[in-house]
Formats: sequence, C-alpha cells, structure tokens
Amino acid sequence: MCLITSQLTPYTLKSEITAYKMVTKKHNIENVYITPFRSAKFDFTSNPTSPIELTTGNYENQITQSYGSKISVGSGYYHALLDPSQYSLYSDDYTIIKVTIPISIKIKNGEKEETIPTAIYISDNMNEICTNNIKIYNEEIDVNNAKTKISDINDKLNIQMPDKVTVEYADGNIKLSTPNYSCILITSSENYNTKIQWSKVKTDVSSNFKDLPVSYNDAQKYFNGKADTDIIKQLETAYKEANNKRECYSIISKLDKDEYIPSVGELYDIIKYQHYINYTLKLNNADNDKLIQNGIYWSSTPYASNNAWGVNTNYIPISNIYARQANYSFLPVKAQSITTP
Repeated sequence: MCLITSQLTPYTLKSEITAYKMVTKKHNIENVYITPFRSAKFDFTSNPTSPIELTTGNYENQITQSYGSKISVGSGYYHALLDPSQYSLYSDDYTIIKVTIPISIKIKNGEKEETIPTAIYISDNMNEICTNNIKIYNEEIDVNNAKTKISDINDKLNIQMPDKVTVEYADGNIKLSTPNYSCILITSSENYNTKIQWSKVKTDVSSNFKDLPVSYNDAQKYFNGKADTDIIKQLETAYKEANNKRECYSIISKLDKDEYIPSVGELYDIIKYQHYINYTLKLNNADNDKLIQNGIYWSSTPYASNNAWGVNTNYIPISNIYARQANYSFLPVKAQSITTP
C-alpha cells in the first residue's frame, strides 16, 4: 500500500520516467512474469517486443481514497519502484523488470478514443510510485543497476507546494515554514529519529507548566515547544541534583545547545508536511534513516504525571495517551521564528 502524507493532489508528469517492478518467472516460462503482490500476470509470449500498456481508465481525481489526513492509493492501481535495491529481502528471489510511466495513455471508450493523463503518487519513503498509467517491458535488469533517484526525475514532475509552505535544504538540515510555525529540523544530527523514553519517572506537571492543552483542538494550537523544553531541562537538573545525578527526562540528554523538542501543535505541523520534507531530503540524496519514519513521535508537551502528547505519522492523529516510559522517536529542532495561529 502506498501511503501519501499531505499530498492532496497527485503529481502530473512533464515527461516519461523509468521505474521498476519486482516479479518472478511464471514456472520458469520465458517471457511470463507474476508480481509478488496480488499475483498480477504479465505475459509477453504473444508479442515479446512490445510493452504491456495498462491504465485504470480513471482521471486523477478518481483514484484516491481518503484515510484520515493521508491519502491511500491501492486497490488495483499500479505500483513501481524507483530503487528495488532498497528491498534487499526480495533481491535474491525476484527478477527486476523495467517499466515506464508515460505522460498519458489512450484507451478505447466505445467508439471514441480517450486520452487518460497520468497521475502519480510517491510513497513516504520516496521509493514506491502508484500510478494510473504504466508500460511494462520484457526487459530484465540487474538489481544493482535498477535505480532512479528522485533528483533524476525532479524536473519531470509538476510539483506544487501547499500555499504559504516552504521546505528548504541547507547545511544538512531542513528549514520548514508553514502558516503557523517555522523551525529548522536538525536532520544532520545523529539524534534525529532516535527512539527514546520521554521520561523515566512520574512528575507533577500542574505546578510547572501553564495552559497545557486538554483537548485535541487545543493541542493543534499549542505552540510552546521552546519554553516547555526549557522547563523540562530545569526539572531534569533539579532531579539529578536530588537523585545522585540520575536522569529524569532521558529525551533531554539527547539535545544539543539551542535545540528543543517541538510542542504537540508544532509537531503536528511538521508531520502534516512530512511528505514534502522527505521529498526534499531525498532530492538532496539524504539516507533513508534521515526521512521522517512511520510511527509515533514525542512532543515536548506533557499531559499528566505519566502521559505526554505525541503524533502518529501513519494517520497524523494527536494523542495524549502515550506513557512516558514508552520508546518513541523525536525530532530535535531549532527556532527560526514562531507565528502563533
């Protein structure tokens, strides 16, 4: 399943791009392949020199299904990979064949010939493509040579950022600006995406923090990460002094100078645009472990003595039920500027 974050409309193509499919040979019959998923069959025996042209026959606004704040594309739409070598699990067992994704494909609609423009979605890991049009070739390719980088196809895509949102790559980090929030994600840090406990002990939050969110709607509007991180640092210092240097908030020990943990509202804004962040990282050849991952991320916002607010990237819901002792990821950031919504 190809899950897309915050990409409310698909990309369209300026020119054809090359991608790949993982297949197996059908009982070792030459020119006949099946895919490892859904067992789709590609039979080139009748015309082995021509690609198999496939189209859903649907326009871009007809091929999406909404799941929460994400868009899921599946249920028979065509999948291809930019870099099959990322899937080492399959490299020894499956053959790689070439596909191309054209600008459009013509189909017969009764007596008329109809042109279906291609729309593509790129997965959160910037490797899997879902599309309504595809051409599959009888051409096996070695897995080590089957690579198409995002940077190679960047000028072939019509990409439009959401209004008043900018994502820039500079000095190994990401500068993010949204209508509500701006920050620098320290993607160059070895602590970026680290899994860690928010806190090891219960702490009275009512006397240390002010105006903490108590509802989902309040949480979306809570932009106080720098100040709350400073409070957490002070609490940690006091706890260490009283407990023979034993750590209280283990997440804080991973922060460098001037870094802080985004609040729940700030984190929500970051995760909401994770697809664009990941796209920009891959455009600059960042390693996969620098991409925002599927899973839960901690915010700096406590909720109760044993709970904190977090955001789950799979569907972008905010939740306050995460026990502080759980191991989840966090995103160290630095301030650019903050505009309270």
